[in-house]
Amino acid sequence: MGETHTATPCHVCRMGWLRTFPEFAALGRVTSDAKPFPTGGELAICEACGTVQKPITAEWQAEADAIYGAYTIYHNAGGAEQNVFNGGGGQPASRSSRLVQQIRERVGLPERGRMLDLGCGNGAMLRSFSEQLPGWSLAGNELDDKNRVVIEAIPRVEKLYAGEIETVPGSFDAITLLHVLEHVPNPVGFLKRIAASLNSGGLVVVEVPDFQHSPFDLAVSDHCTHFSLDTLVALFEVAGLEIIAAAEDFIPKELTVVGRGGGVARSLGSMPSTDQASVVNTQLDWLATLAHQGRKLARANRLGVFGTSLGGAWLLGELGADVSFFVDEDSAKIGKIWAGRPILQPSEIPLGSHVLIGLPDSIAANIKARLDRQVNGPQFTLPSLARAA
Repeated sequence: MGETHTATPCHVCRMGWLRTFPEFAALGRVTSDAKPFPTGGELAICEACGTVQKPITAEWQAEADAIYGAYTIYHNAGGAEQNVFNGGGGQPASRSSRLVQQIRERVGLPERGRMLDLGCGNGAMLRSFSEQLPGWSLAGNELDDKNRVVIEAIPRVEKLYAGEIETVPGSFDAITLLHVLEHVPNPVGFLKRIAASLNSGGLVVVEVPDFQHSPFDLAVSDHCTHFSLDTLVALFEVAGLEIIAAAEDFIPKELTVVGRGGGVARSLGSMPSTDQASVVNTQLDWLATLAHQGRKLARANRLGVFGTSLGGAWLLGELGADVSFFVDEDSAKIGKIWAGRPILQPSEIPLGSHVLIGLPDSIAANIKARLDRQVNGPQFTLPSLARAA
């Protein structure tokens, strides 16, 4: 696969020019709230710093604005945050509650403090923080106040502040950003603004998708930066945040970096230690092969898709009428109708059906092994031919 040059500069380092991946334009896309989105757009890599990104063009901004204007968070679960399963199995827990638990165990948090959740959505992180750390005072920040009543009803939440971070008064001992930074066209500048709102010794916690282990992140139209752990750590250091923890295993398929304010800012140079372009090409090939596999399976069988998050939405957009039903293990989603199709639990899968587990290999294999032990009749099919990094 080849790349072509674009006249758009990098929105991360502000120095390099971008090379695009032409194959991206042929793939369907999704929104960050898990809805199919038409083909188009651009995916690129910076020749200077190596960051994978969407060029910030007028077209990208218009599409992002349209997505945010119709945003319905966790719509497949009636607003309930998605559960995560470590290693594709184990006991489910909400993403936020597991993240707070991991931070407490691996980093440590005092019993009292003031916390701000930026991009707080409908309050999932605030709710988890409130339950596990009742000595903290909490605040939420969003671009609008449509969830004000829900958020301000959470115990120990002082207020929802609508607008930019500078509109939030005071300073904080912890500022959290769950799936926010990948939407921000100037992530370095944004982290610097956040660092300015920390108390002495205060922490910034960032959680973003890991595109190296979740190919669907590349297909999210409104994600403008696609992080590796190297690039995320480098941005923290450029913003003057001392790295306290940097991990790929706090939450499956996601990256977590915790930084402390007051560090010495360094210059931004070449960041990734891996060949990012090669990884992107592998992931794009994996996506294209997965769609081909789904269409082939549907010609001979009644086809279901496992999962109703980004992967399920992407396959729905690619396969359309070939998808007859969805399968999920999240109790908040089972029994609902999505895009005119039922969301079934594994025991409800019709006999003779094939269910495509469109997830990265190691996770899909764990899920298949577990479902094969639990359910007789349907065929659970793993991604084939291409392999996710």
